[in-house]
Amino acid sequence: EIEKEAKAFEQSVSWSKRAAVGIQSWAESLERAIKQTVAYSFSLGLVRKAQQMLNEAIQYTIDLNTEMTKIQLLQVEGAMTAEDIRQLAGSYNELAKELGATTLEIAEGSVEWLRQGKTIQETTELLRASTMMAKLGNLSAAESTEYLTSVLNSFNMSAEEAVTIVDKLVQVDNVAATSTKELATALRYTAATASQAGVSFEELVSYIATISQETRLNAEQIGQAMKTLFTRMQDIKAGAIDEDGL
Repeated sequence: EIEKEAKAFEQSVSWSKRAAVGIQSWAESLERAIKQTVAYSFSLGLVRKAQQMLNEAIQYTIDLNTEMTKIQLLQVEGAMTAEDIRQLAGSYNELAKELGATTLEIAEGSVEWLRQGKTIQETTELLRASTMMAKLGNLSAAESTEYLTSVLNSFNMSAEEAVTIVDKLVQVDNVAATSTKELATALRYTAATASQAGVSFEELVSYIATISQETRLNAEQIGQAMKTLFTRMQDIKAGAIDEDGL
């Protein structure tokens, strides 16, 4: 009887060992499978990421070529050769690095200025100013170009003065409770009438900054109010209405 129990115990121990080995083998297989799955998923993710980056690069190149073609058609200094366009793209790339923008953003901005009949040389100066305004004022390139155009045209200022405009807006931004974006927005509404009323750019900016700081009205309200004020001043001067508004 004792001999039977001993054999049964040995068989139980042997089975337990085989079971342990089987479990260990299964666990190792599962671990390998998990590692392979993770590695495959990671590799697949890298492939997809690389493909996405390639597609974006291709689309960027297409978009940039489109803008450069527009520039070639819009420029007013005579026909530009392929080499001229290549060199211009290179200069835009350098300007983009300087201003923390992309070459595509610079090219798109140049198209907006060229559509106004500006020369390539003028456009380079204007691009520098409008891109600076966009970055500092949290504006889109289109908004920045529109606002800067309004000031330049209203006060009959040259392309070379565009950067000075931005510098002055930023200076006021730094000392008054207003922003470059608010100043630029208000200027868009009132620059033309202010200039007609004999108010200088510097004076107008100081008026807008003071009103903004004291009233905290939004920029559009300030611009529209000042536009109305300067229009009435012109009407009074012209004799259209008397000083009592009658």
